[in-house]
Amino acid sequence: MWMHGNLESHVQYWTKKTTRNYKSGFALTILLTLEKDCDLVAGKWTSDMDMNGENVGQQKMKFRKTECSVCYNRASKLFCIPSKDDMYKKWFSVLKWDVPPEQLKYVLNNARVCDRHFSEWCFTTASQCTSVEVSDTEPCSTTELCSPTPSRDTIGHLQVTPKTRKIKTLRSSVSKLKKKLYEKRSSSRFLGQLKAKLADKPHLYNFVTSQLKMQCKDIKGRRWTAKEKSFALQIYLHSPSAYKLLRKFFVFPSKATLYRYTYNIARSPGFCKNLVKCLKSQSSRMSESDRLCVLSIDEMSIKPGLTYATDLDCVDGFSTVKKRDFKEDPPFATHALVFMARGIVKNWKQILGYHFTSSSEVYSLQELIHEAIDILQSCELEVVSIVCDQG
Repeated sequence: MWMHGNLESHVQYWTKKTTRNYKSGFALTILLTLEKDCDLVAGKWTSDMDMNGENVGQQKMKFRKTECSVCYNRASKLFCIPSKDDMYKKWFSVLKWDVPPEQLKYVLNNARVCDRHFSEWCFTTASQCTSVEVSDTEPCSTTELCSPTPSRDTIGHLQVTPKTRKIKTLRSSVSKLKKKLYEKRSSSRFLGQLKAKLADKPHLYNFVTSQLKMQCKDIKGRRWTAKEKSFALQIYLHSPSAYKLLRKFFVFPSKATLYRYTYNIARSPGFCKNLVKCLKSQSSRMSESDRLCVLSIDEMSIKPGLTYATDLDCVDGFSTVKKRDFKEDPPFATHALVFMARGIVKNWKQILGYHFTSSSEVYSLQELIHEAIDILQSCELEVVSIVCDQG
């Protein structure tokens, strides 16, 4: 925007306005001094006209916004020609341009003048320019003009500051958060409607909400609750093939996740107290015939050796069966002994525990069998027989 008023007001206005735009920190004032370059442009203009003189000024001159229209320089700072009537006429008189009215709009939009065509004393710092300064040297054939406006191409580039860049980044993040908020509100409304319809079926509601939540997450980003793992484990124990088929259509924990979940139940040798508690709760709901069971004992040979269990912070590989002679060091384990209870009338089975043994001695095996029978009787189960393959 061009200001009206006297010369002093123009200088003070452009001193403040263009200080931050000019890279050397100087404010642009009001003089164009290079008459030589202006003569060259005037000569080029007239050479493009019709040589007969009949259509003078009718041929359109071509300008580029990226270069100076006087010296065709692209490296310097470019300025637009003022759009005010009294201003651009003064500029055209200095540049010696005879612009036809029909080409005036094109020239004002596309013509550029670089900073080389302004004398050095025309640039002063904002702190020094408190009033109109007059050059000590006499300028050569100058005409007073209002300061040129910065090029439109350079304004957008100069205004990209860290502050504006940060504002742009924050606006982008705000738009993304608004989108996520809209999705959250839509899903919450849907879950509210679903909960109202499945109020009498809480298990089905929990399953549907779990599937909706896990479907939107990556495979490695899914976190399962204890209830979800227990539900998946029940399906897997009933039929591993059915569990494999269901995993093709629904989101369920992997087999490795279920193995890790069950490993925490009985990870140390001996009879597991947690399994005994589960067996008691199940036997309380059984009939008398369903409580009839068989104690099964199975043994397998293992390779002797020592390993460090990081989860238990201990060394495995020794026999876990207590010897009568406590002065002896525990020998290396050569066998693994497993105790399991299985129903006779109803098809159920439950592992009670396991031990590492060095040899199946009579007295140690006998003590373990008596301990297993006592545990089953404490669970109100009746042991009918003992089955083993040790002869």
